[in-house]
Amino acid sequence: MARSEDERRRLEGVRAVKLRFRISAYSPATMPMARLARYLDNLATVLGETKSVHLVGVEDGSTIPVLTVEHEAYPKLRQRVNEVRNCEGSEYVLKARRAIEDDLAADDAEFAELVDEEGARILLFAGATGTDEPEYGPFSQPGTLDGVPIVIGGKDDPVPVHLQSHDRVHNCRASRELAKSIGAHLFTTPLRVSGVGRWLRDQDGAWTMLSFRIHEYAELRSESPADATRRLQSIDAAWKQRADPLGDLSALRRFGG
Repeated sequence: MARSEDERRRLEGVRAVKLRFRISAYSPATMPMARLARYLDNLATVLGETKSVHLVGVEDGSTIPVLTVEHEAYPKLRQRVNEVRNCEGSEYVLKARRAIEDDLAADDAEFAELVDEEGARILLFAGATGTDEPEYGPFSQPGTLDGVPIVIGGKDDPVPVHLQSHDRVHNCRASRELAKSIGAHLFTTPLRVSGVGRWLRDQDGAWTMLSFRIHEYAELRSESPADATRRLQSIDAAWKQRADPLGDLSALRRFGG
């Protein structure tokens, strides 16, 4: 009978890296199963590589789930952990980290930590005694956003303009006149809008855009590299008429002219 791929790899002994998730709450004998499952579910979201990370046991002392990570997946996992440590990455991943820290605080646990095979800490989760970072803002900052308009209109002026970029929606506002112009691209054209946003960094270190006022926009071209090259080559320019444009450029660099 043919063996499954997962079974075959287990039998062959896939090289793996061992990690420990130390939770300074309860013990293996007193940790409620549902609570441990919640910790592990959120940890799985933080780590990613879900098909390559395996729970192999729970050690004594405080509650210490022991994980193995398949060797090929470990570099990606470490990169993701570094992003989480710097409060970067996807919002749903950072939300899972905050959920772990909220549970630690509710359990009156000081912290949890993810440590490698040498016992070095690679990620810390603050608990009941964790110190929050200071909150910054809100403050205004010029910037740009990309997305396809999916909502335009309302009774106010400026009116709501919602731009969808992959799985994220930017909630913006624009004058009625500008919103009417943007409306011609509803559900169809990717746009790059320029304006001023109001930003806030919370105590978890995550940045939140509170509002964004659109001042102007431009359509984003959707073209292949070959089409873009042909378009650039078609631009009329005086240097194209010169006998040796590259030689002229080299001379300008030499003599600073």
